[in-house]
Amino acid sequence: MNINKYYNKSAKAYIIIGVIQLSLALILLYFYLTANDSETALDLLFSMIMCFIGGTAFFIFGIAQRKWSKTKFRKNNLSSNEEDFFQASRLMLIPYVHWLREYEYFSLNGNSVARIREDVEGWRKFITFFLHLIGLRHFLKKSFIVENGEKTLFYLEKSRGFTQYFEIFNADKVLIASYKMNIFNPVKQYAVIHDEKGNIIGKNDGGFSAQNFKVINNNGDKVIELKYQGIPMEAMETFSGTNGDIVDFNFHVLPEREVPKFILAPVIIQLHFR
Repeated sequence: MNINKYYNKSAKAYIIIGVIQLSLALILLYFYLTANDSETALDLLFSMIMCFIGGTAFFIFGIAQRKWSKTKFRKNNLSSNEEDFFQASRLMLIPYVHWLREYEYFSLNGNSVARIREDVEGWRKFITFFLHLIGLRHFLKKSFIVENGEKTLFYLEKSRGFTQYFEIFNADKVLIASYKMNIFNPVKQYAVIHDEKGNIIGKNDGGFSAQNFKVINNNGDKVIELKYQGIPMEAMETFSGTNGDIVDFNFHVLPEREVPKFILAPVIIQLHFR
């Protein structure tokens, strides 16, 4: 998926949300006009105004996203060249407006190099969405697929319960790394990275809000750095309508075989803490 298709897909999501909220505002307006109790009528009026404002904002932003989908740089579809992903020095990590968790890595010219999506199909999507809404999904098992074009690069599995492990499997479903997430220290967005044998090979520290976080290896070398909701000046036009993060990679400090164990660190942090 290129950046134009991203904007088009996001536009549909925003417009649907806007229409739902505006429809709810109309329903609340009906109950407001037919209410007999003044206190109840006041509550309904306040709720109606909030729904109307929110729905209008979503709808307008959806229209803007649709316009951007026709005016941004028109690039090729999802890249099938793995080097665009594994040898990148800087990418944009972009979230989707979606009922499930979905992210995409884009190069600065607007080409997608990897898509990370929750592996849920059919009617299970609705149940999963509901579990996200009520806050229970965070503690249940999750499965993700990392794709490059039609090719699967990785599988991600999150354990259920309070342990909060993410495991990374290669395309052959062989374990290559695991991330133990911190959930007991609310002032740090933190994870320890293990290799397939359970040895610690690195860690990340996002501080209190993870506006900036870095991933380091055992030698203390900075492998990855992310700036939350940042857009590089040279790509401002392409990504101005997204809610993405700048991700800088410094993979020359790693053996080539270690790169796959680190490259998904920013995604795992986003999936867990955001």
